[in-house]
Amino acid sequence: MSEDSGDNTSPKIISSYEDPDSPSDEKPIIYSTVNDSLTWMFYLTNTTNWKFYNLAIRSGGYYTESDSSTEGYLYPSGILSALSSNDYMLVLDCDFSYLGSYAVQPAGSYNTVQGCTISYLGRYGLYNSTSDHLAVIGNEANTFKSDHEEHVYRCQSATKAYIAYNDFRANDNKSNLQIRGDSSYVNVYHNFLDRGCGFNPTNVSAEEYIHHCIYDSNFAIARDYSDEDNNYTGSWNYSTVSIQAKQILVRNNLAYGYRSFIRATTHDVVGGPEDVWVYNNTLIGAYTQSNFMTISLNATNIKLRNNIYYNTYAGTVSIYDRFIALQSGGGETEYKTGIIDSDYNIMLGANWDEEASQGVVRVNFDYYTLAEWITYAGCETHSIFADALVTTTITNDDQDESLSSGFGDLSTGSPAIDVGNRVNSIFDYHLNKRALTVSLGAVIYEE
Repeated sequence: MSEDSGDNTSPKIISSYEDPDSPSDEKPIIYSTVNDSLTWMFYLTNTTNWKFYNLAIRSGGYYTESDSSTEGYLYPSGILSALSSNDYMLVLDCDFSYLGSYAVQPAGSYNTVQGCTISYLGRYGLYNSTSDHLAVIGNEANTFKSDHEEHVYRCQSATKAYIAYNDFRANDNKSNLQIRGDSSYVNVYHNFLDRGCGFNPTNVSAEEYIHHCIYDSNFAIARDYSDEDNNYTGSWNYSTVSIQAKQILVRNNLAYGYRSFIRATTHDVVGGPEDVWVYNNTLIGAYTQSNFMTISLNATNIKLRNNIYYNTYAGTVSIYDRFIALQSGGGETEYKTGIIDSDYNIMLGANWDEEASQGVVRVNFDYYTLAEWITYAGCETHSIFADALVTTTITNDDQDESLSSGFGDLSTGSPAIDVGNRVNSIFDYHLNKRALTVSLGAVIYEE
């Protein structure tokens, strides 16, 4: 569909008629049996004000064959907004299933994807490029099935995007949400996620970087889908957030089961990560060789405040079990002033001894206890080596049930109560306003 001339500003609605005297919960099905990966169910170019509402969009299936002679996405995708000139598109309350590559590709300005269900896709759930003022709100995605999966949502070259209140389960995928390529002012807010998310350049040759983005009040559980047909069993719990970017704020997040909450590492395009602010997060680890944050030694101004890290793994301590790991990057192999400013945190592993003699900070393979790190780097002077007495139980790997069971809540007598530092984090994960005396972690203490 194209609108190359004339007045194209009035709304065009593709939806269904429902008899008010006989309402139905069933969505009309738009179905294709075309076996051609270049086909889309709806292809928009140079359009304005298209609305898709209450539809079920399906095709013959997703591609699962790995034979290189027939490699490709054989079935059509959902809705393509092909050019940046497609504006004011709304995709609302639609179901996308058994599609080849994508459910929706919302390129353009002032486009919205809201309340949709996405399942049984071959590559991406959502993918956008060259977008501004984009909203992706309240969608649910799960079950990706093919040999060519990528991410649940790849948001590329977006400016002023709001990605919020989505429930994305990335089973059988590389990762969950990826913010890529010249993106800026992207707010990732209050989503349920699994696997990893990232703020990364598109590739090693692109001259671009991601900046001024927020990862705020999300709940991520590193689910292990190794019992399923999963091509990515090795990466499911690698990190909650990967950052190869600048000016990124990470605050008020809950996470469980990841080997590292944040990996802020070097990239050939970006260089070292710069101006990354990490405030009031709670990470509960569950495995050996885990830490709260991994940082490249060519990073600049990585600021941590009011975070809780507790690792429930009680087996033999590993040399990689640390609060912070600083590692070589961009030709830098030694610690220097200005890389990190970290304080007012609380940390402990169930297998750490009381003196933390194995070290809470690692610089390559040099280890520092909390006291030694305070002396050496001037960091963590108000931090605490103790159990935060935070609820660590996950209920059936389900975020809703886990929250109702109090995951992330501080118990009475917790040493994390009222000992924090006031930073740019006014509300907690549950949107409770923080008091003048700040507790550590993503959730405030309530008696």
